[in-house]
Amino acid sequence: MILKNPGDAQASRINHSLNSLSDQLLLDATKSLVSEEGRITREVIIHLEEIEKRKLYLKRGYPSLFEMCTKELGYSESSAGRRIAAMRLIKTLPEAKEKLEQGKVNLSTLTMLNTFIRREEKTSSTLIAMTRKQELLKLIENKTQRQTESALLDLSSEP
Repeated sequence: MILKNPGDAQASRINHSLNSLSDQLLLDATKSLVSEEGRITREVIIHLEEIEKRKLYLKRGYPSLFEMCTKELGYSESSAGRRIAAMRLIKTLPEAKEKLEQGKVNLSTLTMLNTFIRREEKTSSTLIAMTRKQELLKLIENKTQRQTESALLDLSSEP
């Protein structure tokens, strides 16, 4: 077998070791990884907030945090956008961080809420009150992406 990069060898070892796991151990390990992935995503969002606060992306020669996330950190455009949108919502609505940590909302639903708030503010030319933002956050708790999309669409001032 010819391996083109060192990651191939590691993937091969992982595949071999996964083959030897029982179904239950495989599921348990996967659940553990998913939990760890969520924790790491939350930490990345906190780090992005600090990078933005320090304007570190400018010091590194990028015109925006988005550019730094895609070009230096290697995120796809959609992944970078979701993380930045969630980070910005958390900055204006700190309760969102707690809900994210508790698993009551996720990166995608926070991004949808952030987009909704920004669109509504732009359409009405007025800022949405903090209490209303908190109500909207509560509305999307424990909802799937589809449920969140539907709930926000029902409230949208745009047709």
